Amino acid sequence: MVGDPGKTAVIHTYPTLLRTPNPNYDWPLVYILPGLPADYTVFEVFPGRFTVRDARCRCTYYGPGPVEVVRSLAPF
Repeated sequence: MVGDPGKTAVIHTYPTLLRTPNPNYDWPLVYILPGLPADYTVFEVFPGRFTVRDARCRCTYYGPGPVEVVRSLAPF
């Protein structure tokens, strides 16, 4: 068997999310990212300024923080 179908379903139904500050409201902005949270690294490049890079070192986000990359708690 090549892969576990149950595990594959979880990966595709519980997406990876990027949470960034929302300047207008108290809740964060949320973006769906491809892959797993472990595929991304968050760096603080200046005090209060963050960059998120993927496994190929491509910049996914640059801006104010705090920033986090997490697995969604709900499938969608």
